[in-house]
Amino acid sequence: MNIEKIKKYIIGAEVISFDMYDTLIHRTVKQPERVFDLIEKMCIELWNIETSFAKKRKVAEQVARRKAAKEGKEDVTLKDIYEELPYDIAMKKRIMAMENQIEIDVCCKDFECISLLHFCAAYSKKIIITTDIYLPRDTIYKILKNAGVLDLCSKVYISSEIGMTKGSGNLYRYITADLNVTGKQIVHLGDNYESDYTMALQNGLQAVWIRDQCTKSIYFSDSKKIEEEHLRYFILRNGEKDENATEYNLGFGLIGPLCYSFCRWLHNECLKHQFDCLAFVAREGWLLKHIYLSLYPEDKDKCRYFKLNKNTLRLPLLYVDGSINSFKKLIPDRNSYTMKQIFHYILVDPDSSQIRELLKKYGYIIESNILRTELESKNFCEFYTDLYNIQKPIIEEQYMLLKEYMSEYVGKIALINNSIEANVQSYLESLEKKDLCSKRSFWGIHFIITPKGMKKIQNRCSVYFDESLSQFSKRVFYRNCVVIEHLLFENNGTALFLRKNQEKGVEVICDTFIEEKPNVILLDKIRKGAFDFITDYSKHIPLVPLPGYILHALEKFILKPRYFDAVRIAAIVDREYTGTYSLATKISNKNIMCIYKTFINNDITKWKSGFLKINFNNGLIIQLYIIYLRIEMIKRKLV
Repeated sequence: MNIEKIKKYIIGAEVISFDMYDTLIHRTVKQPERVFDLIEKMCIELWNIETSFAKKRKVAEQVARRKAAKEGKEDVTLKDIYEELPYDIAMKKRIMAMENQIEIDVCCKDFECISLLHFCAAYSKKIIITTDIYLPRDTIYKILKNAGVLDLCSKVYISSEIGMTKGSGNLYRYITADLNVTGKQIVHLGDNYESDYTMALQNGLQAVWIRDQCTKSIYFSDSKKIEEEHLRYFILRNGEKDENATEYNLGFGLIGPLCYSFCRWLHNECLKHQFDCLAFVAREGWLLKHIYLSLYPEDKDKCRYFKLNKNTLRLPLLYVDGSINSFKKLIPDRNSYTMKQIFHYILVDPDSSQIRELLKKYGYIIESNILRTELESKNFCEFYTDLYNIQKPIIEEQYMLLKEYMSEYVGKIALINNSIEANVQSYLESLEKKDLCSKRSFWGIHFIITPKGMKKIQNRCSVYFDESLSQFSKRVFYRNCVVIEHLLFENNGTALFLRKNQEKGVEVICDTFIEEKPNVILLDKIRKGAFDFITDYSKHIPLVPLPGYILHALEKFILKPRYFDAVRIAAIVDREYTGTYSLATKISNKNIMCIYKTFINNDITKWKSGFLKINFNNGLIIQLYIIYLRIEMIKRKLV
């Protein structure tokens, strides 16, 4: 669309005529008749009426148009169509009202054409709307009002009211006579080459063909399911068209739909299980909690942001069972550990004289590297026992603080976005069984969960991406969950331990938020897009897509990201105690060994496909990696 060229046409004319559908506004469906499938879907969801409405509606329109043609009419009204439907009067009235409302709700503005209309208004041009449509005037007015242009239009010409269409050219002749102007004084803008361009020219008007240039790339694929088609075209027709809005569009076009569909499913789980408390587990539970409350503010008193994690639960669990076996289970499963890491796991101050003496006694130094296989050796076990006894007051203090922290959590508690391995739930249940002795129960709410995690909590959970979905897609999500998690994080470091605050009670102390601070600007833009999606989609028939459709889009994003998405997300900083790295690194040294070492290093390159995209941007290389993934998962019997 050459905006500047169109503006020259506008400046030289007196009357500017805009086509409506696919020019000023767009429906959130692929074809106009798919609106009938939306109506059928809503009849089932709202009224529990099983109906083949879409098919009957198409037939009724065909019959109505044949009758109108015999009477010399070029178009029909919605009322004419509904007279041909095989329903009683009350049902016809009910469904027709729904059709009118859905036609309003499926409409999205075309921002470029709307800006052209405002340009016309700024130059005091007479603006009219010229549309071939069967909808009544009040419905058209509501659509134009929602688009913010109704008050700028002097007249609205509707083919079904007048009985003439643009397609025949008669509507154009009617307009010139009604306005008492010549055709050359009118510029008509529309998307249909025949009715909006050719027929306008043939009837003496100036005309501009507005081609639909909706070429935005999104991660949601075409689908025959109406709720999925509606979501896809809603995203295509909305969001920012500015190429610099990469983060915003990722929030609007992926993270928003993910959180929306998950929270709608979560609400159904809440109704089903009657939870007393919704505990959104830190840190990725932060965005989910805010989006859930925007959808269900009535649940505000139930919702908590739950900051406990493996770090904050480790010492209370060691208070109950301080054995070396328990310690081994409660630390990350790595091949080796530095002594500094071991101290970090149990909040030891390595600079104290008592600790320096202990290291000397057992022949260790702060830089010592301990293999996981050495943790049960006689020397390390004795060292650990002494270390545990030194730390016992702190360990006991953390246990008592946990009891106080948990005192406000009562009844049946949903742990939302519980970890893939269900660690938090299994740890809390262990504490409940052994010593906390409260009237609490926990239920995990997961995106996905491993068989090992499911076994830990004995199936006490609900899973959004359940066993019915693609095993390969779930494994891709599992392997790259760190990428998705970071897009949901709050602006804070990970929780480390508990501390008593005289004014606030027990508070959770988090890691320093310095290295990850560069993420904030990027994540804020993603959140803005996600929240805008929630707000806008809720106004446009908020049907819930199936989890499989969401999972497929996530798989596409993870494995085949758009280049600028990959560049932005790869730059996200991930801080762990082992080090601070971006999710994927762009390397200047293209030496094959350097590339290989960087690629396989799980600390430096957490997002393999992102690494390949930002370094090569070659579809064949990424496709080969996906083939390798499939073969590897088959060999390991993961799929």
